[in-house]
Amino acid sequence: TIISALVDNLKRQKALIENVDKEIEKIFSTFPHNPISTIPGIGDITAATIISEIGDIQRFPTKEQFVSFIGLDPVIKQSGKRSHFGGISKKGNSFLRKIFYNFAVRILRIVPKYKNKYDQMKQRGKHSKVILTAIARKLVELTYSIWKKGVDFNPSMP
Repeated sequence: TIISALVDNLKRQKALIENVDKEIEKIFSTFPHNPISTIPGIGDITAATIISEIGDIQRFPTKEQFVSFIGLDPVIKQSGKRSHFGGISKKGNSFLRKIFYNFAVRILRIVPKYKNKYDQMKQRGKHSKVILTAIARKLVELTYSIWKKGVDFNPSMP
């Protein structure tokens, strides 16, 4: 009986999530067109989440500030003339950082340019999580450029 109660509970939770997703999609469809939804791999739910977390893109004058807000900017430690580049700062929005990391995993299957970048970095001996973080940063920069300029995605974009 405990297992059947748990299964029933999971089914109810899944139905609730599906209803919330449908409601988000319905609300998102009433908003004006946002070009980030033209990027392959970004669905309505992901686009709505990014837009709701960011708000107004105009508050970020540069893509570096946007990347920093998400926490994918590098940590640089300096002492005298020596500089050491560490990992990412993680000082920004952890929720968006996770979304863009998962987006990086997803886009490898969709856009060959990112799969090629992944393969090249893997051949140079980089760890897969480091590569995915680098691709996530590229996707953040791409999202910023597309959103700020108001243009749709084009596969030839950097």
